[in-house]
Amino acid sequence: MVMLPPVLMLPPDQLHLWAVRTELCQDPFLLAQYQRLMDETEWADWLRYRVEKKRHEYLLARALLRGVLSHYAPIRPEQWRFSRSATGKPAIDWPQTLASLSNSPDLVPALEFNLSHTEGMIICALSLEASLGIDVEDTTRPVEFLPLARRFFHPTETALLESLPPEQLPLAFYRLWTLKEAYLKAVGAGLTASLDSFSFRWPKTQLLPPIPLAMPSGWEPVVLNLPEQNAPQLVLFCQTSGSNPNHWQFREFLLGGRFQVALAVARPSQNPLQLILRQTIPLQTPP
Repeated sequence: MVMLPPVLMLPPDQLHLWAVRTELCQDPFLLAQYQRLMDETEWADWLRYRVEKKRHEYLLARALLRGVLSHYAPIRPEQWRFSRSATGKPAIDWPQTLASLSNSPDLVPALEFNLSHTEGMIICALSLEASLGIDVEDTTRPVEFLPLARRFFHPTETALLESLPPEQLPLAFYRLWTLKEAYLKAVGAGLTASLDSFSFRWPKTQLLPPIPLAMPSGWEPVVLNLPEQNAPQLVLFCQTSGSNPNHWQFREFLLGGRFQVALAVARPSQNPLQLILRQTIPLQTPP
């Protein structure tokens, strides 16, 4: 049984991010604890991974999620239960979670979460009630940038990428990719929506440089200063999406000089969010 971590508050106007560098999580004792947290579904998913690095990432992601959630509610990490929507979006299964408790807490915050991981980095985002999506990508990973953009992106975004010098292309591609993935994860569209059914632009149609952020040192929270004028703007939806750009907020930043992170939050644009970032190792007691 894992003890409850220190309790944190999540105000409605904040969004909390928890980052894990996977290479720092190698303690055999902690890894054994992570395995004991998983339920039957997670165990089955974990065992399907044949590549050890991917299996390690999955284990860390599940431990991160369970440990982080327990910072905000009097529920032990192993007691959380999860479900998926018809399109595959994960969520907390509140009936099963509360049913597993000997004494159901009277007041449990309406937590929403989203997870993303790439090689070397896992990030969990938490909000209060607002649907959200997060995506992180390793910008050093080479792909066929323009062929992929021409196949999946909106024509205006593809034209933007085609206009850039080659040295700017990788980061610009991943900025658009993470924004799109974050939005689709927030709405729970999964594979049912097309990446070219909506597009992003920046103020004055210029691709402003991303905000560079260093990894926080230890468990200390860092308030992210992401100016509103640097935020990308959703300017075009397909007619059938039913989405209103003013109902969404988007943020993006480059973490540790390598990892591009994007967030999509279902919150009116006139109600700005404050972002808090922490680095952690799941279940490790903070200093």
